[in-house]
Amino acid sequence: MRNCNTVLSPPPGLGGWAGLASLLLLGPLFFLASTVLAEDPQAQAPSQEPIGFTADFVSTLLPQAREKSIFSGRIYVSPPRIRFEPYRQEGNGSYNEIHLYDFERQQMRRVFLEDKIYFEVELNETSRLKAMQDGWIPWKDLPNTKRRKIRLKEDFANDHPSVLHLLERRVEILRAKKPNFIFQEYSLFWEATDLKGLPVRIIYLLSDRTTVVLDYKNVKLEDPDPSLFEPPKGFRNLSPF
Repeated sequence: MRNCNTVLSPPPGLGGWAGLASLLLLGPLFFLASTVLAEDPQAQAPSQEPIGFTADFVSTLLPQAREKSIFSGRIYVSPPRIRFEPYRQEGNGSYNEIHLYDFERQQMRRVFLEDKIYFEVELNETSRLKAMQDGWIPWKDLPNTKRRKIRLKEDFANDHPSVLHLLERRVEILRAKKPNFIFQEYSLFWEATDLKGLPVRIIYLLSDRTTVVLDYKNVKLEDPDPSLFEPPKGFRNLSPF
């Protein structure tokens, strides 16, 4: 298997001011929420229970100096396993490819339906973190990591009554000859009260100040058939390349 760091990342977009406008709108909210966290340092984030569900997944990237880009598909979740079926960018059907993730085995399989073949790809901790950040699998704290969660308000998102939370993640990076470095990041989560607290919208900022908006629509709580997380019978494994 080959190593892959960005298998969960959507393609970049081009042109426009959508990212800057988004930051101008979100900046005050992130600042206010981080102030609330600073006033309540004991607000520790509880652990999440695994939830099986299916949904339409839409990831919108809003860069500062380029146009937005959209990456979408149908997702089937039975933690730690995920099936993702990408849609064409224009929304006219799906690609001839599905992605099967197993975050217990740290493996992804790219399945090409017409060719009846698949390839195995090794996942790393960056991939696992991205999956947690995007709401695909429950949060599991890594060493030297602390999370805090603050309830901000009751809201409505993607046709569901929700509670808006701010999540802060603090990572302490150990250094031998210098003081330890503290890395902080923030996410906004809309947790649907009628879906056992499942996030139906997530917003966070990337290191380049790109805003990421994730939406889960047409959500149904269910345990997908286990066969969905395996390549169809008769498909050839062509790993390694």
